[in-house]
Amino acid sequence: MNRKRARHRFPITHVTAWTLWQRPRRVLVYVLTVELATALLTVGAARTWAISSSDLVRALVIWGCAAVYIEATRSIERVREGAHNAPYTDLNSMWTFSAALLVHPVLMAVIVSSNYLHRWLRVRRHVVHRQAFSASATVLAGYAAAAVLLAAGQYPAFDESHRDTGTYLMIAAAGITYLVVSTALVSGAIALSVPRASFAEVLAADTDTPVELAGMGLGVLVAWALTDWPIALTAVVGVPLALHGRVLVQQLRKAARTDPKTGLLNTQAWRDAARQQISTRPAAVLMIDLDHFKSVNDGHGHAAGDDVLVAVAATLSHEVRSSDVVGRFGGEEFVALLTDSTRHDALVVAERIRERVSETRVRTPADAVIQVTCSIGVAVHPRHGTSLDQLLQAADEALYAAKRSGRNQVRLASR
Repeated sequence: MNRKRARHRFPITHVTAWTLWQRPRRVLVYVLTVELATALLTVGAARTWAISSSDLVRALVIWGCAAVYIEATRSIERVREGAHNAPYTDLNSMWTFSAALLVHPVLMAVIVSSNYLHRWLRVRRHVVHRQAFSASATVLAGYAAAAVLLAAGQYPAFDESHRDTGTYLMIAAAGITYLVVSTALVSGAIALSVPRASFAEVLAADTDTPVELAGMGLGVLVAWALTDWPIALTAVVGVPLALHGRVLVQQLRKAARTDPKTGLLNTQAWRDAARQQISTRPAAVLMIDLDHFKSVNDGHGHAAGDDVLVAVAATLSHEVRSSDVVGRFGGEEFVALLTDSTRHDALVVAERIRERVSETRVRTPADAVIQVTCSIGVAVHPRHGTSLDQLLQAADEALYAAKRSGRNQVRLASR
């Protein structure tokens, strides 16, 4: 019993049991390439530049401030993680970016790695290989930012630089480089991992860029304070602590409207949005139910079933317009409101969704491929009802007519 508990508590030591090795080959190659590149660049930096005493002092101060910050925000971050139930951006980039601006690249890598380990131990124990990849991507982004400053002869920043517009623009260029490299590396991994998700779609879905920019801006202030007026660090560190409450409120609001498994609107949020749309324009409702979904859970496990739901949700979002409203109604049932749509429009979209869902493939860790189909009921406003509840009932009846007729088909409401 004690051994089992130890295995569960410290999965970092059981590398061979990581789910990374069960991911598709393209994901595995990408992740390992990023991590290998990080390791090689770190070794190269260690052999190229000596670490000075000022590097060590600055690194210790940044690391210490980051550790205090992580501990001070630990309870809030746990709530955010539980509410979001997915990767999200925090303000820890302020420590990474300040380290990229000021200290030896190897020490910057140590700060990043120790911060991720600290958060893993004290906030939430995520899947280890994902944390390792995120740390590697962050280190590479820091190296890219440092390279921009080095090429301009202004590395470390603030040491010999004038406090003028030119220096500001150079630091801004380093920040943009940091953001682009970090976002590209993480988005690439997500695009390779999520079925039918393109790199452009993953980038478009990233709404945390302002938070990342805020963290980097604070990182500039940390580096500046550490160079010119170290006591001012106490004021700089207080800013993100104050911002955390506001960020938490925003995230909880979003979580209250979102289905945590698929990222789509939950039932109540979808109803609220759909009612508003129906009151101002013609629309159609699609009720979508996956066929024989229970057999997926029974045959492959609930984790694989969840992957199927995520893949189908991504397919639905891809096949409708930004003005349409898509949600999850629970279990294996989804719903979509198509705005400004006629009977013909709705049937065309429903048939396209049915075809795309049937083409979706989900690979399990056991290397099995899951393929599902769906049945869809269609109701059009105002032909099948003038209220949302009437449309939902009509679409639901059409859905069950499709089920009774053999599944994997689209049915229009009869009344």
